[in-house]
Amino acid sequence: MLFFIFRRKAFGLTLWHQFFAVVISIIFIIGVIFSYTRAAWIGIGVSAIFMLIFLLRIRFTTLLIIGVIFLGVAAYYQTEIYFKLAANKKVSATTSDIEQHVQSIYNISTDASNTERINRWHSALRMFEERPFFGWGPNTYMFKYSAFQVSSEMTIISVRSGTQGNAHSEYIGPLAEQGVFGLLSAVSLIFVTLIKAMQLIYKGKNSRIRFTAMAVILGLITYFVHGFLNDYLDQDKAAVPVFAFMAVIAALDIYYQRNKNEEIDVELVNNHRKIIQPAAPDIQ
Repeated sequence: MLFFIFRRKAFGLTLWHQFFAVVISIIFIIGVIFSYTRAAWIGIGVSAIFMLIFLLRIRFTTLLIIGVIFLGVAAYYQTEIYFKLAANKKVSATTSDIEQHVQSIYNISTDASNTERINRWHSALRMFEERPFFGWGPNTYMFKYSAFQVSSEMTIISVRSGTQGNAHSEYIGPLAEQGVFGLLSAVSLIFVTLIKAMQLIYKGKNSRIRFTAMAVILGLITYFVHGFLNDYLDQDKAAVPVFAFMAVIAALDIYYQRNKNEEIDVELVNNHRKIIQPAAPDIQ
């Protein structure tokens, strides 16, 4: 919607379209703020960072190097980071204060929602350790994870009879259910989508292709980040827009590549005609 507002002409929209985009954007912003969905806030924040990256035209390899360096630094200072996070006592369930909700995002000691996620993640990792290659099978986590819980990690909202719920992660869940191949398939899908989108953003033949690709991939990034903390792709209300957005990237890529190849073919044909075209007779 924000792209429709600020890049109206690129999408061929009228002022009325722009007005409705403003109204809908305001409604969405208010809804996201007062939904108190912390994972969504994080996703939008990371998406804003990626928008700046795309506008600066930073290459994918550069992003990959930065990501590896960041993970290396985090691994080196993991003890200090853990104690910093453990010192946070802000919880999200007892207040409607937005500031406290934001601060509770990194509370890993007393916030029941966060500690239960950690319990689910640790259970999934133990499942992975037992069956690292092919996992326990799709959609089996909820029936198997209870046996892999440790009493010291369980919370007030933990259950011992595993009949519902998931791993609360789009990445750790496949790791437990489908092994290392499940994680690689999920990560590969994300990387390919991101790479194709960046190619369209940086090399798109017109502004409509570039801004459409940017708007779609930024929407996907919000969910890719959200997927670190939640797992909703088993529900149609999340799966439909996510895979539809991926389909848009694929369609734009096919359209762009097809037209690009057609332009090359036309250019080759024209050059070939110039070469073989006989010279006009010299009339005396």
